[in-house]
Amino acid sequence: MHAIIRLGNGQYYTSAIFGRYPDESNSDNRDLLIVFNQKKDRLIALPELEFTKDGFISRKVIIFDTHDSSWRYSYGKRHYGGVAYLSKKDCFSLIDKFDKGLANTPIPDKCYKDDQAIKLEKWSKVRTDYDIKNLLNITGAFHDGYVAECQRDRKTGNIRALFQGMWGTDVELIFQGEASCYLHDPNEYEPWWDDCTLTRFRGKLYLLDSSEAKPEDFDTWDTDCFCAKDLFYHVIPR
Repeated sequence: MHAIIRLGNGQYYTSAIFGRYPDESNSDNRDLLIVFNQKKDRLIALPELEFTKDGFISRKVIIFDTHDSSWRYSYGKRHYGGVAYLSKKDCFSLIDKFDKGLANTPIPDKCYKDDQAIKLEKWSKVRTDYDIKNLLNITGAFHDGYVAECQRDRKTGNIRALFQGMWGTDVELIFQGEASCYLHDPNEYEPWWDDCTLTRFRGKLYLLDSSEAKPEDFDTWDTDCFCAKDLFYHVIPR
């Protein structure tokens, strides 16, 4: 797994994730993710969610790569676990040593190898179900998102859509190849998405603004929807 670590004001860095555990010291029961710090010279535990100055929930850590074949999960708690070569005890032991300022605390070489294995691309193409899962994870299934901009390229016919409003990131989408869309009038009905359907059907990718929608509903769906042969996305952390 790999994540974007938001620093605020559009600044961020990326890191492999080495573990995910409940924050037992916090009454909000937020998850803690074990990642590198920005300098990549120590491990830290960060809450996945944080509260903004306005009291809203946002995401401090945004997982952009969900691949977890090397992870081991707690029995009966599929949500929690970590990489096979670092137990929960090892993770927090390392963090404790860093917090105490112990010099020359070794970080396993595998941590650095894993960190370098995946990079956040400027543009990613949705090809597989795994890619769909990544995009849904990045956007939180487009929860609280809305279409801030939408244009069709007159030469290529491609559709560019900018989604804003999600918890911690904006996402720019390019629908390419027989692209089409329908946008409802936001003056008649609120523009925010609650969830979505993103799936491939008959050679095209469909994005519709409800988890209950089906791609075959596209021509009759009465609110925001997009479809095209290919889909590309660009992540814009806030």
